[in-house]
Amino acid sequence: MTDLEQLHLTHSVADALTALGWAADDPRVREAVPTAARGHNLAVVAPPGPAYAGPVLAGLVSRLAAGPIEGPVLVLCPEVELDGWGALLKALVRGTQLRLEVGRGVTRAGRRLRAETLDILVTTPETAAALLARGTLKGEALGGIVIAGPDRWPDSEMVVPLMQDLPKERQRILLVCAPDQAADLTERYARKALVLGAPPTDAVTIAAGPIRTVAVAWERRPAALALIG
Repeated sequence: MTDLEQLHLTHSVADALTALGWAADDPRVREAVPTAARGHNLAVVAPPGPAYAGPVLAGLVSRLAAGPIEGPVLVLCPEVELDGWGALLKALVRGTQLRLEVGRGVTRAGRRLRAETLDILVTTPETAAALLARGTLKGEALGGIVIAGPDRWPDSEMVVPLMQDLPKERQRILLVCAPDQAADLTERYARKALVLGAPPTDAVTIAAGPIRTVAVAWERRPAALALIG
């Protein structure tokens, strides 16, 4: 058993995560993977886009691959990032039996939802809203939801009807760029979720001496660079 498999990843997902450049000794992996793999709610503060979401989604995919699956998991992301999130999940599910759809419109995604031949649907909030309006997508039938980059959606409130019907015990994963977004969404949709990547609210203090690295929120990088430059 590899170090990544000891974090509750299946063998194929562990291999895929390694191929994506992640290692078991990375703090982001050790914190995010077990939480997502056990089905717990999770909020992660990270730079925009799918590049930093590998550990979180690896844990999610491993949970689904181990079964049982309570219903399809919905991954919502901005339209301009749809290909990136789809490619990441395709890499992670490749060695599993999970059925993935990257929904660029309502027709094919709706057909697969009705036929119950889908385990993960990656799509935009707009497409999800259209599927919901048609009665094809139902919050109570979902096995979980991933809200990725809501600050880059045309309207972050589009998720509200789905979240109202999503059973409380189903997994909720939030991927946002700023700590205040994580706090707000966690309070609204994922109570008691583990929040990763959010710094303390007070100012960062740095001990005297040479500084090589410092961990800060994405939006505080310019200030941090000024301190260590």
